[in-house]
This record gives sequence, C-alpha cells and structure tokens, in this order.
Amino acid sequence: MTACYRHNTLPRHGQPLDPRDGETLSLSAARRVARLLALRGGDRPTPLHALPGLARQLGLGALHLKDEGQRLGLGSFKALGGAYALMLLVQAEARRQLGHDVPDDALFSDAVRAVAAGMTFACATDGNHGRSVAQGAQMMGAQAVIFVHSGVSAARMDAIAHFGASVVRVKGNYDDSVSEAARVAALKGWTVLSDTSWEGYEEIPALVTQGYTAIPHEVLGALTQPPTHVFLQAGVGGFAAAVAGHLAVLLGKARPHVTIVEPARAACLFESAEQGRPMAIAPGEASIMAMLECYEPSRIAFRVLERVADGFMTLPEEAAPEVMRRLAFPEAGDPPVVAGESGGVGLAGLMAVLQDKALAARIGLGPEARVLVINTEGATDPALYAQIVGQSPEAVLSHARPASHGLEAAMTTWRHDLHRHPEFGFEESRTAAFVAATLRGFGLEVTEGIGGTGVVGTLRRGSSPRAIALRADMDALRITEATGLPHASHHTGLMHACGHDGHTAMLLGAAQVLASEGGFDGTVRFVFQPAEEWGKGAQAMLDDGLLQRFPFDEIFGLHNMPGLPVGHLETRPGAFMSAEDNFEIILRGQGGHAARPQWGREVMVPACALVLELQSVVSRRLSPADIAVLSVTELLTDGTRNALPGLARILGDARSFRPEVSALIEAEMRRIAAGVAQSYGVESAVNYTREFVPLVNDAALAEAVLLAAAPVCDSTALASEPMTGSEDFARFLAHVPGCFAFIGNGNDSAPLHSPAYDFNDAALLHGARVHVAIARARLTEGGGEGRA
Repeated sequence: MTACYRHNTLPRHGQPLDPRDGETLSLSAARRVARLLALRGGDRPTPLHALPGLARQLGLGALHLKDEGQRLGLGSFKALGGAYALMLLVQAEARRQLGHDVPDDALFSDAVRAVAAGMTFACATDGNHGRSVAQGAQMMGAQAVIFVHSGVSAARMDAIAHFGASVVRVKGNYDDSVSEAARVAALKGWTVLSDTSWEGYEEIPALVTQGYTAIPHEVLGALTQPPTHVFLQAGVGGFAAAVAGHLAVLLGKARPHVTIVEPARAACLFESAEQGRPMAIAPGEASIMAMLECYEPSRIAFRVLERVADGFMTLPEEAAPEVMRRLAFPEAGDPPVVAGESGGVGLAGLMAVLQDKALAARIGLGPEARVLVINTEGATDPALYAQIVGQSPEAVLSHARPASHGLEAAMTTWRHDLHRHPEFGFEESRTAAFVAATLRGFGLEVTEGIGGTGVVGTLRRGSSPRAIALRADMDALRITEATGLPHASHHTGLMHACGHDGHTAMLLGAAQVLASEGGFDGTVRFVFQPAEEWGKGAQAMLDDGLLQRFPFDEIFGLHNMPGLPVGHLETRPGAFMSAEDNFEIILRGQGGHAARPQWGREVMVPACALVLELQSVVSRRLSPADIAVLSVTELLTDGTRNALPGLARILGDARSFRPEVSALIEAEMRRIAAGVAQSYGVESAVNYTREFVPLVNDAALAEAVLLAAAPVCDSTALASEPMTGSEDFARFLAHVPGCFAFIGNGNDSAPLHSPAYDFNDAALLHGARVHVAIARARLTEGGGEGRA
C-alpha cells in the first residue's frame, strides 16, 4: 500500500474559523495555557530541533521538529490538554461551590483542593490522554477513572495507574472505550473529560484542544520566520486542529500549507473530507500507529480542519517504524530524536509527498520551503520502542548532546571544506555564503554583507530583552601551506594558518545546538567577522552599524592556542592581548662611493645607531610595571655593494597594553629619530600607525566565562600574564563589555601563522560546547541585566 493524498476542496476551505473555535485557539487562550503551565512548573518549552542534514537530503530550505516527547515528563503532547482542561473544570466547580472568584494562582489552595476531592473524571484513551487526565487529577487532588480498549499495552496501563487512577479495560477499539466511558460516567455522576467531541458535547473537548495551543505558540516564539508548510498527524483531529487553527488565527493569509496525515487503517478525517462531513468509518485491522487509531473524528476538529487544512493523506503501516529509525539514527549534524509509533508520522507524510515530484511541486515543497513537523510522543512503551528501533530510548538519546558524533562529524566536514578554500580579508565571499546558508538551515534570521563580507545570524528564544554576541573570524593568510593533508588549501599562497576555519565551524556548531535545543532566554547574535588578520574587519562591521542594527549587551570570542591541551581554556580579566602599532622611520641623506664616505651624508651608520637607540625606549623610558615590546623588523636601503645609501627605511612594530604607553612610545621614537638624524646631519620622518587596540576583558565577564566553561572543559585557568599578540576582537570590546579566551589546539600543534599549522579537529566539539555554555549561562535568570 502506498500513500494517498487528497487536496482540500471542501466548500469552507480557506474561510475564517467559526467564532467559537477562533476564541478557543486565539493568542489570549494560548497565553492562558502558558500561565497555567507555569503554575504547575511546566513552562519550559519543549525542544525545537533544526534538522539541516535531513533538510539538505530532502531538498528543503529548512526543517524543524518540535519534540513533544519531552513534555511534562509524560512523553506526549497530550500532557498539555487533559490536565489543563481538568484544572479549568475544577476551577469552575470551585467558583460555584465557594461562591466567589477563584484566580488562577489559587488553584492549588486547600479550599480548591477540597472541592477537587469530591470530583471524579472519566475518559477513554489509547494511553497518552489518559495519563494526562490521571496526572491532572493527582495534581489537583481529584479522582480519575480511565477506560482503555483491548489494544492498549500493559505498559501503558501501568503508566496511567502510576498516577493513582483506576484503569478499566474495555473490549473492542478506541471508539468502544469512548462509549463505555460516557455510559459509566452518566450512571455514576462523573465528569467525562474526553479529547474528542460529539453532538451536544463540545465544551470540554474544546478546553483540551485549547491546551494544545502551547505547541504552536512556542514554535512561533522560537522561529525567526514562520513555517511555509506543516505536516500534522491526526487521530480524532484535536491536536492537528489546535496547531493548524492557532497558526491560521495568528498568521492569517500568511499561514502555512497544512497537510493532515493518518494511518490508512484508521483514516477517519481523510474519509470525512471525501464525504464533506464528519463521519464514522468501519473499524479495521489494528494499526501500529496506535495513538492515531480512531474511527470517528472530533466534530470540533473537523470544523476547524475543513477550513485550514490544505490536504489530507494516508500512510501505510511500514511508514511508522521507518521514520522512527530515521529519527533515531539521523543525518550528520542532526540530533537524534526518540519518536514513538505515532510520533514521527507527520515527518513520514512529508517524506512520502517528496517522493511524488509533481505533488511536491504543486504544494510548493522545494529549496525555499520551511517545514515544521511535530514529534507527538516519545517512547511511551519503551520495550516496544526498543523492539522496533533496535536500541533503547536511553541509548538513542545518549548521542543527543552537543558531544554527539553527528555534530562533531558535521563540524569537521565544514572545517575541511573551509580549509580547502581559504579567502583573504574582505574577500571571504564563498565563506560568507556558506555560513549564511548553513545558519538559515538552522532557522536563524541571517544578514549578509555587514562590513563588506561579514555575516550576522540572530536566534531568539523566550521573552527576555537581553542579547549577547558570539563571534568567529573567517579570513585566511597569504602563506603557502606545507601540511600535505588531504584537506590542504587548493590555493597556492593562501591558507588558514591561524585556525579561523575552525573558529567558524565551531560557532556554526554552537548555532545548531542552540537552535535545536534552546536552553536560554533572550537573543544570541552569531557574528562572523571578515579581515581579522588585517585588524580592519571589526571596525568595518562597527562602521556598518553592527551595534545599532544588531544590538547586544555582551560579546564573547574564542581563539585556538597551540601548546595548550585540547579541552583546556584560559582567559584573564583586564588587559589580555596587546595593541599593535606599526612604524616606519625614513632617513634621507646623500649617498656616495663606498671608498669616499666623507664626500656624502650616508644613512647606514645613523640607521644602525637609531636601531640601537630605540631599544632604550622600553628599558629606560617606560615604568617597569608596564609591559611593552618595540621590535625593529626591517632595515632597507638604496645602497649596493660599493655604494653608500642615501635613503634608509626602518620598519617594525610596538606592542603595549595602555593607550598612554602607546603614546609615549611614539613620542620617544620621534624624539630619538630627530636627535640621531640631527647628530649625523641627515633628515628623518616617522610614520606611526595604530593597527590593533589593546584587548581588555571585562573582569566580571572573564570570571563568568570561567564558571560557565568549567563543566564542559577538562580545565579552565587564569592566564598567568597578558600576551603581546594582538587581536581585532579588541575593537568590539572598546564598545561593549565582553571576554576573549583561548582554547587548546594541542601540545603538538605547529605555531600559528606557520605553513605547517592546522586547526585540531578534536578542538571543534570543545569550542562549540564552550560557546553554548556561555550563551546559556549569560541568558538565564541572573545572567545579567539588559541595557536600558
């Protein structure tokens, strides 16, 4: 059996929602759901995973998976609906019995719990909805009786009973258990809390559906651009209606194309769409997609979906285990996901549609599509999951952290590609395009061309106004590579000899983890800087409005360091790296024959004297407490073997950590050059330029970096002294507080700027972990105060 697809041609397709449903699925309703979730300590959003590896393979622009397998400890999206509705029903009864208003924050008071103790809730379930009702009843102090049909496993019955509910098995299928629950509840005077609706019974199922709006509400809060397509699995349709309806209410005409996916053995919505009305279908053979095995749709759900669903499709049985395994063993760089038998059905529907090129083109699936799918359940029956997938859920998830082999392999692939194609400062067009495309694949908002070839990616989570920046440099050096490695530079005279390929790859890795897993509240700016080696790229980005267009409160950067073991990190508060000043001293005299020096005013001897005299600047003119280096690196003349020079150029650089010291070095150089020139009867001129400013770490943020990085590093340490190398990151720190740190490239690494140098791939994972740890530490409660 193959997949079948039906386009929505129903008369109400595209019409606004019925006012009742529009109110149920509104923004204000979703916000109330969020408030009640916070009351029960469940307000942390479930992960929204970017799947760039699978997106590339499927030919999509972006693919995101919302993982409800981690919802409220129940492993299913249904943790939201049943318990939420039960809380509201208890609240309403408490108002009636107590004779006054009961605000949300009084729901767990003794008075309300006393009312709940006299209430019994009954429902039918395939497993997940019953657990939600049972959990809600236990939380509020009420009783729950849960009816399950003959196809529900013993493991799922035990999971329901774990919450103190009574479990009653009913012969037949899910619809039979629904009927029995309603019959017994009517006899006993219990409240039926069903997630499906029928004639005369809509108010309570509407509350259940409303609880599910937390899912699309969280998705829209996490993505910088809404999805263009959504594939939603359906049983009675409440979940699909909640997601599709909420997106329609909030996005209007910009809503995504929605496809409803069902097992072919229980396609009640597909058949209802065929007939133009909600209808029951004859039960058939049991489906492996047990949570979707329903034979009559919810009236509310159909009323919503006939308007906002754009297509209905069915899948064969083999699609479910295939997608479970696909998610457990993902493409390189994608996180593994534990999906139960019904959890990945939306994704399976997407992949089935993409096999039909004409159908995919008709509904707009292609390189520009941004697709959302939702894993509706984790391994709610762990033994069955292990039987299907071949590994336990724990074994699959052991690879899901930033330390996963998949992420490390992806970063290594990215770095090797960048290393083969180095680009000089302000010429990083290929690198910038790669960075931008990769970030977009993670779902980030991306802006290119900042400061020439710079790229900024923006990722938002939660509601905090705080923002931080994580920075990597992208440019290479004009050096001919001599490593002989398989991924060596393809361009003679140009190589990544400072590790900027590694810095770029590990920041991309951090972006993928943070986009996929979140774990922070605020905004992260991923700043990919051009032309660091020139000392010009940071200023170019600043001049192009970096801080005004992409404001952030703090900025952090990492650089590899040969000689420091992999897994180690060093930084220090205050002055960490020096300024670099370049100078050129020109002496002009009159050259002549080497045999008759008295006839001219040659400049070789004064040049040599000047070189020696310059060494007194640091040793005699500066305080011993100041660290500085003044180095003459070139002495060039116009002389030849037997001709004395009339022109000499003395070039070099000076390093210091304070502007006052830099100014003193320049003043002393000019004084000494003028004095030597006068004493030898020649002319002098000094050109003095400041290429790099001192890099000064914020003391509090240096401490914060050490604390944040400690759990993900083998060791963290304060550097024993500042270093006299220079770094363009200092330009950012002159405007925004931040911290720069070194991570180890290994004890056996060649020096930076050496033809034999290569970034150590083993450091990629370490660098990505540090970036992630910093972002989460700085964008959590107590991580810092936002700027006014």
